[in-house]
Amino acid sequence: MKTPLNIALYVGLWPHNIGNAFLGLGAEAIIRQAFPDAAVFRTGCAGHWMFSHGQDHIKKNFFGYPKIKKAPDYIHNSLELAQVADVDLVVVPGMCLAKEFIATSGKTLLHLAQRKIPVLFLGAGPDRYTADETQMNNEFLAKLHKFALLARDHETFVNFQPFCPLIEEGIDCAFFLPEIYTPPHLQITPFDVENFDLAKNLHNKPKMNHQDKIVIRTHHNAWGPIERLFLKEENTLISDMPYDYLALYKNADIVYTDRVHACLAALVYGNKAKLYSTSPRANLFKSVGADTVLRQVSSLDMSILQPLKQQQICLLYTSPSPRDRTRSR
Repeated sequence: MKTPLNIALYVGLWPHNIGNAFLGLGAEAIIRQAFPDAAVFRTGCAGHWMFSHGQDHIKKNFFGYPKIKKAPDYIHNSLELAQVADVDLVVVPGMCLAKEFIATSGKTLLHLAQRKIPVLFLGAGPDRYTADETQMNNEFLAKLHKFALLARDHETFVNFQPFCPLIEEGIDCAFFLPEIYTPPHLQITPFDVENFDLAKNLHNKPKMNHQDKIVIRTHHNAWGPIERLFLKEENTLISDMPYDYLALYKNADIVYTDRVHACLAALVYGNKAKLYSTSPRANLFKSVGADTVLRQVSSLDMSILQPLKQQQICLLYTSPSPRDRTRSR
């Protein structure tokens, strides 16, 4: 007798980049629509990172701790629950095909391979889209027991298709945010949001016309000692809760940002945004016909997005990776 799937959603690293929470929430929305009877367990993906790469982010004297120039790597001492969870499938969303992710979270994925548990990379993509990064993934993914990849953009699909037997072209998980969270209305007079975290943009911000509106500033990094530049302007929000940011991005008139997922969140909640970025990760906007956001203040055509979201759910439901792990107990 078949029983419902047990699915582990491998997410986290919120304080390091709150946009990771947007991905995790969106991924959960997709899974719950594709597998409404499944038991979904959230498991953290930050453990190994905090024991290794995360220490490199502590670069200043902080509450009496000594300055760390190059942190020691203690990843061999780190345990994550996904390594030992009794599940049928582990879902990994977002930028999980990047060098740093594999260097840290790769430890958990290799444990899953030893236990013969399949992995679904959902709305996934790399960081730099280079040939070296693709080759590194080719070598690493070959070590997994079984995996499927639902790419977040066309470039990822093309680059990974040669060595991924189970691959489909999809969209980024954060496009499903409204299906899992509805932010409250805010009693603030019309306002814009400026969300800039890159040093070059913090020191020399692009010109923006706010037309006498209130300006609220946000920063997506609350890990370790907060950059002083983040603290110097009024009406600034830095939080470890994604819901605070989503409320601002939903209620703002326009969001100006150098963060891909701040821009995405504003667009998917029906607002306008402008993205100041040269990152190839912005390819994900091409998939939904919104790449004009890199050139001008833009909004999202929901008539284009909605069929792509339905297709994503159907692709996930029909994927052989989760179905063939449904167990008889």
